[in-house]
Amino acid sequence: MARPVVFMDERRRRIAAAAGNGKPLGASLAIKLLYSAFFIRFVIF
Repeated sequence: MARPVVFMDERRRRIAAAAGNGKPLGASLAIKLLYSAFFIRFVIF
């Protein structure tokens, strides 16, 4: 369980860094919302 969480955290950080480079704040917010929903679904199931 700890390994997927670390992997998701690293992947989310990398995507957030990629989205933060020259992209509008709306795109970053949308990605954060999408990952939040996916993470909640991953935890529930």
